[in-house]
Amino acid sequence: MDHEKPKVQKVVIGMSHVGISEEKQSKENNQEKILKEKIKEVIGLPFGVTEKAQILLILLDEKPAIEFTVKNDSELFDAINSMDKIGLNVVTLPLNSDKGFVRIAVSKEKEIAKELMNLSASSDSDHKRYGQLMGFPGTAIDAFGNEEKQLGDGEQNTLTDNFPHFFNFRMSKENSTAELEVLKRWNKLILKYAPELFDELYSPDDSIRFKRNVEKM
Repeated sequence: MDHEKPKVQKVVIGMSHVGISEEKQSKENNQEKILKEKIKEVIGLPFGVTEKAQILLILLDEKPAIEFTVKNDSELFDAINSMDKIGLNVVTLPLNSDKGFVRIAVSKEKEIAKELMNLSASSDSDHKRYGQLMGFPGTAIDAFGNEEKQLGDGEQNTLTDNFPHFFNFRMSKENSTAELEVLKRWNKLILKYAPELFDELYSPDDSIRFKRNVEKM
């Protein structure tokens, strides 16, 4: 009898591990399902494809925030409700120069969205903090505005020629290789979670070409 106890104990422990594993898998499946539903909401937003791609990256915790200009109409009201439903906070700022449009900032954190909007509205904003909130690489932020440190248009276009045009931060000369890896990661995530955005941005032939390029990265 004494020799049998360890065997019974082992069986119980094994069953316990199986139960925990199944529970973990079930939780992961549920999280994946929720994420897919959120991504579907992002794809359906009435914004440009570049803005939707970057909102997707906020959802995936790749960027803290984004800000851009949109038309101020009933679709915007619906879009704000949709983003609120998936856990994104939106701050709006009317444009005095054009009453038909507003500036909006989107983030998971309300305070981050507010901070980005304030920086965007300021005539003397902190470009370094702005870049951090937009999720740009630190090395690119440090080189910004310095022609000796940042890539020129031709150099950057050559490096990113085979990249989809979702992002627009200026790369640095010294760290362009590492910054290029950031772009690769972002594009891979977009292709993985929302390949429809490639189709929306490009012609069918170009969409197929860019998808193949991203898959090779």
